[in-house]
Amino acid sequence: MIDDRELKSTLHKSIKWILKPIVVLLIKYQITLPALVGMLKALYVEVAMDFYRLDGKPQTDSRIHLLTGVHRKDIRVIKQQKTETLVVSTPEKVSLGMQILNKWMTDSRFLDSRKLPKKLPVSKVEHSLCFEQLVSEVSGKDIRARSVLDEWLSAGLVCLDQRGYVCLQQEAFVPQKGLCEKVFFWGRNAHDHIQAGVENIIQDDSPFFDRSVAYTHLSAESLKVIEQVVRDESMKLLKVVNNMAAKLQEQDKKVAKRSFRFNFGAYFYHDMLQGKKRKADDEAQ
Repeated sequence: MIDDRELKSTLHKSIKWILKPIVVLLIKYQITLPALVGMLKALYVEVAMDFYRLDGKPQTDSRIHLLTGVHRKDIRVIKQQKTETLVVSTPEKVSLGMQILNKWMTDSRFLDSRKLPKKLPVSKVEHSLCFEQLVSEVSGKDIRARSVLDEWLSAGLVCLDQRGYVCLQQEAFVPQKGLCEKVFFWGRNAHDHIQAGVENIIQDDSPFFDRSVAYTHLSAESLKVIEQVVRDESMKLLKVVNNMAAKLQEQDKKVAKRSFRFNFGAYFYHDMLQGKKRKADDEAQ
C-alpha cells in the first residue's frame, strides 16, 4: 500500500526540482511571483473545469474551490474573463519555417545522393532547383523567398557558400538568435515531456515511452564523447521518424479522421555534482 505522506513528500520535492529552472527563467525576464500566482490561479480553475467534472453535474464554483483552494470570488472573476487556451498555437513564421525545412529534408528532389539537403542556388539556374522554388512550393506567393532567406541567415540556420548557394547549417529548426522561436519550442517540448510523465504516473495502462540513461562521476573528456554520440545517434533516429511521419501524413490526406498529433524527442542533460549530493553519491559507489 502506498504511503500517502511519502507520496506527497516525494511529489513536492519533484515539483520543486521541475520548477527551479523555470523560476530562473521567470526572474531573468522579470515575471514576478504575483504575476505567476495570478497565472496559476487561472490555470487551476481552467484545469478543474476541463478535466475534473462529474458526469451529469455542472461544475460549480464551490466544487472548483474545493478542488483547487482558489477563493470563490477569484473563481468568478476568472470565469468571467476570457482565459487563454492551454494549447499554444505555433507562431506563424515558426510554422512556415518548419514546413519549408521539412520539405527540404524529406522531398527527394531536394536531397542529394546521400539523402542530405542539397545546396540550393537562391534563384533558378538553368534547370536546377532553387531556394525560391522551395519556399514557393510551401508558401505560394504569400511569402518572398528573400525574406525567408534573410531571416534564416540572421538566425544562423543557413549560410551561403562561395558560389552563393544556400546551405543548411542545422538539421532542426532551432534558430540561434530568434528568442520567441526558442521559447515556443521550449514550451512545447517541455509541456509534452512533462505531460507524458504525468500520464504515466496517474494512468495504470498504456504508458508513454519516457526513458533515460544517467551516470555520475564522469570526466569532462568522457562527457564530450558521450554527448557527441547522443547528438549523432539521436539525429539519425529523428531523421528516420521525420521521414516516416512526412510520408504517412501525405498518405493520411485520404483518411477522413486525422485528429491526432505526436511529439517525439531525445534529450541529454548534465551538470556538476555539488556538496552533499556528491558526498552521498560517493558513498553509494
